[in-house]
Parts: sequence; C-alpha cells; structure tokens
Amino acid sequence: MRNLTLFASIIIVVSSSSLVAQKKANIAFVLRGYDKTCYFCDPYSFDVHAKLITEGISRLSFGRITTYEIIEHGIDDRSPVQLQSVKDIETLQASLDGWPESKWNWLRNRTDFWLVVPAEFRPTIEASITWMKANKLDFATWGRDTDLGKIHYRIVQTNVF
Repeated sequence: MRNLTLFASIIIVVSSSSLVAQKKANIAFVLRGYDKTCYFCDPYSFDVHAKLITEGISRLSFGRITTYEIIEHGIDDRSPVQLQSVKDIETLQASLDGWPESKWNWLRNRTDFWLVVPAEFRPTIEASITWMKANKLDFATWGRDTDLGKIHYRIVQTNVF
C-alpha cells in the first residue's frame, strides 16, 4: 500500500498552465495524500526528490526545464481502492443498463465485450455491485475475495471492462 500511496501522492505538471505559470516555474509537483495518509506530507519532505527529478528532466529537455514548484493538495480521506470501486460500480451498472448515455457511445462499434449482458450473468454483476458498495472495495478485490468472484471474475472482467 505504501507504493500505491507514493504513486497517488505525486502529480507532475509540465506545462504552461495557469497553475505553473502563476509560480513562474517549469514544473509543478502536486503532493496529494489518500486514505488519510501521505508519503510526502509537506514541500520540505519532497524537496530533495524534486531537485533530483528536475535535474534529470533538465538534461532530457536540453536545459529548457530548470525550475519547479511544490504544491500541497491536501489529504483525501478516500483510498485509491475506494475511488476505483466507484468507477467499477459505474461501469458495471452501465453494462446492466445497456450502456446508456453518450459517454458510452465509444463502445457501440466494438465486438469484444457484451453489448447486452447475458441473463445468466446479471445476478452475478448485481451481487458484485452490492458487495462493492457494502465493502467500499473494487471489482478486482471482489474477484479475489468472494466465492462468486473466484468463479465469475474473469468472464465478467473480460466482457465488461
């Protein structure tokens, strides 16, 4: 979990966006914690890493990128797994509803998934949604930790996700 927190905690912005432009820096390192914790909780704890990263990027950019700013973006009470579960539930529910709304239009011409969920898998998908809501865990965890998931995870994952 510590590596996941590290990955989720640092966002690097290399842009002329207003976030970076306001500080007159080439790069912004945005520190964000999840699950009530953080790996780098303040700019000072990350500064040595920011210097090393910026030096490497400076070499790669032939000296064009040389300055950085470290921005704190707080700590979110939710975990990455909990956030993933919300998206998994949304996707599974959309599959049960026949991929409604324009946000799912990109799926229309594909043939490598269920356009219509077969009747025999609807109860399984509904059970996984209920389990994920109750446990605030993602679909992969449902597949690993439940008897129904151990049996049906791969086929649902392959045909829906």
